[in-house]
Amino acid sequence: MLRLVRANFAGYSWNLERAASNLGAAPWRVFWHVTLPLVRPGVIGGMIFAFVLSFDEVVIALFLSGPDAVTLPVRIFGYLDQSPGPIVLAAGSVLVLFAAGFMLLLEWTVKVGRAFGIENS
Repeated sequence: MLRLVRANFAGYSWNLERAASNLGAAPWRVFWHVTLPLVRPGVIGGMIFAFVLSFDEVVIALFLSGPDAVTLPVRIFGYLDQSPGPIVLAAGSVLVLFAAGFMLLLEWTVKVGRAFGIENS
């Protein structure tokens, strides 16, 4: 996520913030109306990537899950440990389709090139 936001800031012109401040805008208004619209593709892209990558974090899920709630990565890990079968394959297929759907959503909303700081011509 940080790479996407940093790549988005690579082409960012700080002169726009200075111009808004010189014209009398408050710092929160400069952030809300100047900075955020320019870096929004990188932030949204980073959020989607972080969300998709969080599904396969078994180690973190093992530490965060309690005895009452079992997360999907922990359940899949348990199935693989005890008896691998078609349930694990089905869950893996659904997760791959879920990740592909989020990537299509990213492409549709913010364009992947803009999320990586590459302008589409």
